[in-house]
Amino acid sequence: MAGTYFKCWKWVPKTFGLIPTSNPPMGAVFFYAGGDILLTKIVDYWKSKTTGKPIEIVIES
Repeated sequence: MAGTYFKCWKWVPKTFGLIPTSNPPMGAVFFYAGGDILLTKIVDYWKSKTTGKPIEIVIES
C-alpha cells in the first residue's frame, strides 16, 4: 500500500480486462494462489514419476 501512496506504482482497474482489482489486488492473490496450486501438482506428479527409481552413479578412475 505504501508504493501506491507514494505513487511508485499503480493498480489497473481490471486484471486482463476482466477481474476487478483493489489495493491490495485480489486478482493477483487469485493468480498467485492458482500458481502455487499448479506448481504443487506439477511437483507431486514429478515426484511420483521419479521416486523409487535407483540413481546409478558411475565413477571412472
